Amino acid sequence: MESLSAAFWIFYFCFLLLSLITGIIYWVKRKYSIPAVFMIAIALFTPLAGLLFSVQRPADLHEWAFLMQQVRNGNTWAIIIGVCHLYLLFWWGLMMFHGIQYARSNKEKIANLIQRNKAS
Repeated sequence: MESLSAAFWIFYFCFLLLSLITGIIYWVKRKYSIPAVFMIAIALFTPLAGLLFSVQRPADLHEWAFLMQQVRNGNTWAIIIGVCHLYLLFWWGLMMFHGIQYARSNKEKIANLIQRNKAS
């Protein structure tokens, strides 16, 4: 049975774990609470749904090719899994936007922190 490389799976599960952790942190801090709750649910749901969905794939297709084939065929579960992955990307875009905003509003604090680290 064909599968994606081990490096891909390591990256993918690290990405999901970091997404889950950031979702929990933002939920606890009560910042972006509603998107954070969605992120926690999606980070837990997506790999499970993807695993259960890919069990039915033919031996000659790897997981990504099978998912894309099923999305093109209009399979509802494939579309849901695809939308969940798009939400993961949206979440990281939101995190980057938040990080850029934080850096712009705290330029002096960040510069002082960098100076202290250089002096150490």
